[in-house]
Amino acid sequence: MTELVKLILLNIGRITGVIAGFVLALFLVVFGVWKTVFIIFLTAFGFILGRFYDDGFDIKKTFREILSVLRMDKWHS
Repeated sequence: MTELVKLILLNIGRITGVIAGFVLALFLVVFGVWKTVFIIFLTAFGFILGRFYDDGFDIKKTFREILSVLRMDKWHS
């Protein structure tokens, strides 16, 4: 069993690439090109939002700051 684990860990990039390629091909066959592109876009968007959340990004604070700038009319100088 440890030899199998070593083999997997030494080739994790290849294994991940094969799985990602298979899933992409499966999505293309099942959903078509545009639906697959849309799924990939939403997945990337979710990943980015999750990364911001993990890094401590506060979306409510950011929206409040944007709204306060718009209310103060600073961008019409």
